[in-house]
Amino acid sequence: MALKRLIVLLGLAVATGLAPLPVAGAVIYDFTPTGLLTRAAAQGLPFPPAAVTAFDDMVFAAGDTDGKGKILRLDASTLHVSLTRDLDIVPSAMVANFDQTLLFVIGTLDNGFTRIEVRNTDLNPVGGITVGVPMQHPSLTITKSDILVVGSLPGSAGPGAVIAFDMSRPGEPKPLPDLPDVYGQTGVAQAWFDGTAEGGTLFVNTALPPSLIAVATERRAAGSKLSSLNFNDPAPVPMMANLSSRPCLTGDAVAWFLVASSGKLFLVTYDPGSNFKSLDIVSLSETNLKNEGAYNPPYYNDTKVPTNVGLLASSCDMGVILIGNRNSRQVEQFAVNPKAKPPTLEKVGQFLLDEAPDRLVVTTSGQHGYAVSARTNTLTRFDAGGEVTGTETARTLQRLLVEKGFSVGPIDGQIGVRTLDAITRFERSNNVTLDISRDLGRAFETLQAAPEQ
Repeated sequence: MALKRLIVLLGLAVATGLAPLPVAGAVIYDFTPTGLLTRAAAQGLPFPPAAVTAFDDMVFAAGDTDGKGKILRLDASTLHVSLTRDLDIVPSAMVANFDQTLLFVIGTLDNGFTRIEVRNTDLNPVGGITVGVPMQHPSLTITKSDILVVGSLPGSAGPGAVIAFDMSRPGEPKPLPDLPDVYGQTGVAQAWFDGTAEGGTLFVNTALPPSLIAVATERRAAGSKLSSLNFNDPAPVPMMANLSSRPCLTGDAVAWFLVASSGKLFLVTYDPGSNFKSLDIVSLSETNLKNEGAYNPPYYNDTKVPTNVGLLASSCDMGVILIGNRNSRQVEQFAVNPKAKPPTLEKVGQFLLDEAPDRLVVTTSGQHGYAVSARTNTLTRFDAGGEVTGTETARTLQRLLVEKGFSVGPIDGQIGVRTLDAITRFERSNNVTLDISRDLGRAFETLQAAPEQ
């Protein structure tokens, strides 16, 4: 009987996929994700890319050849190299400001010290700052107010650290007062500063143990932990060293973060207006990446931090989210549905790369994505606009079930065994029958009218 019912529902989903949604007041259900990214141009690079930053019209890649740092500018439409410049550092990370007028590149000088070089989009020097201590595997994050935050991992050269600079005048960078150092020993995968929430909040993605932490920076409570989320997934993917917030770290009343750990994608919110300063998981979706290789060095070089093989990239509005793995050619695409309360993660589809990537990049607009390979020094562009998995009718059904507290697995527009099980659990819990095959409108009305679990 269950199999027969599943076949009926699958047929219904296909037949009604393009029909208007029969849901009264369907404001939160009419969300249509950005189409699946599809392969476009590819370009070989003259070095293994250590860092890549992409705009809609330009792409920048940094790396080194024989210990000499280089940075390139490529045209986004053709991926042809239009400019090349030397760097004074061996680069390891790069980020652009929100106006997309400046690039911040961090790397190592010949004396082992860490330096941040500031370049314009013509790759000419604008400013820079030298950090008088070695920083191992540093990460960069910049806020909309031009606060540049640097985090590093602990190792033989010293403990992990978090430092920040006011880069509103890039030719005259201004170090900010010392940020709380209570998590330096754990190692910092990524961090940033939000100055809008009660005098300031420091967000830290620690590496040992893997966690997401909010730390107060206002004077009377500086250093106190406001809230945290801890993850206990096994190596080699304890937690991805990537976070995003909506809209791109601007400090809204409620900030959104993406956190990816082994086999799962989490959507987390932080509410600076709450009395207890909550960090809460509001949605999660499972991934199904197939492990095809053995890219599993046990630790980041000269540190005690396990190497992450997982990859995460997101557009500013989280309308395009890419999840990948350095051991897999498969990439899964998700989107945040902001109209759901709370917002939900939805699976858009998946695509296959020519080779397993070393990193994934998504432009702020979400119109383009890039897969980067340091094995073959190749940069491949993907453009939005492909088909979204499943049907809108099936997605609406899944959204209604999730809203009422009945998990369907990934919201993917495909009525599978888990969606069918959720329907059965809903019927038993509410003592009703959802006759979707005969009266879809009545079934949706029944779902909407039911109390949340």
